[in-house]
Amino acid sequence: MKNILLCGLCFASIASFGQNGFFLEPGLGLGVTDVKASNPPYEYPILYAAAGWPAKPKIIFSYDPSLFIGYQHAHWSLTTGISFLKTGYSAGEADDKMTESYYHVMVPLIFSEQFNIGKHFFIRPGFGFALSYNTTAVEKYKDPGTYNYPGPPNSQPLPENEFDKIYFRVTGWEILRVQMGYKVNDRLNIIAGPEYQFMLSSFIKDNDNYEINRAYTVKMGITWSLHHSKQPEKPAGTYENTPKQN
Repeated sequence: MKNILLCGLCFASIASFGQNGFFLEPGLGLGVTDVKASNPPYEYPILYAAAGWPAKPKIIFSYDPSLFIGYQHAHWSLTTGISFLKTGYSAGEADDKMTESYYHVMVPLIFSEQFNIGKHFFIRPGFGFALSYNTTAVEKYKDPGTYNYPGPPNSQPLPENEFDKIYFRVTGWEILRVQMGYKVNDRLNIIAGPEYQFMLSSFIKDNDNYEINRAYTVKMGITWSLHHSKQPEKPAGTYENTPKQN
């Protein structure tokens, strides 16, 4: 009986902390990205690049600004919106280095559950899926035999017709995240936590090879409730509603 009461109190605590209704969730993710890939043919990834495919692609900087809208019911929430994700990799050393960057417009759908820690803190793990429109690929390449050596790497965006030959414009993703939050008031929460996004299928149009792009970021932001809790109406006959007596 004691265990049943304890479980009931825990559930009541979880349900009472969350507020039902819609909320906005702007955020910014910062972290790293890399790819999991096979050995592609010599003309991949950039037709005019001379560099070969590295055995172990190295990580590069990644970012992920986003604007989501969600709906929360008790301790459950569903979130969607739009984000802009950078992925890619680097290969080679400082004086002979190629950096490949990709840019994706993401539309996710994320399910989350909230667990409260006291009156103000909470943890909100979530998972979801996304579709991305892959906009472009940009290569930075520096080699002792090129005209820009020993200057800075030269950026070369891949032409759209070449991009369409090599890459899929639309890909599916899986998203795993854990948000840790602080409740400032009934409408505002501050949130931060790790997020992992990875492609569910190959990015390249090559039946003999594959490339899976991945991003590991720490997402920071807020949630702002779009509903406003009404103050309870005072019953008639209270002091404020009682006429003054002479």
